[in-house]
Amino acid sequence: MSVTERLKKLLEERHEGPFVYHFKFVMPLSSVEEFSRMIPGIETKTRLSSNSKYISISFDFNTENAQEVVDIYHRVQAIPGILSL
Repeated sequence: MSVTERLKKLLEERHEGPFVYHFKFVMPLSSVEEFSRMIPGIETKTRLSSNSKYISISFDFNTENAQEVVDIYHRVQAIPGILSL
């Protein structure tokens, strides 16, 4: 079973109906524009690393189901250097 399949199963076991999921990603500062295109219209909290090469981006996402969470992880996976926390 893949990581995303396990995540989906856990979310489905713990949440019925709509719920809020907290995302946090770390990426090179140069990837922020691409991230913003992939996840538009989300209010995020950001924090630069001490050397200003990396940025952490976190946000709460109101979702109807676990598949929407998995879909976001799949979408951002294409961003070079991104880490999901």
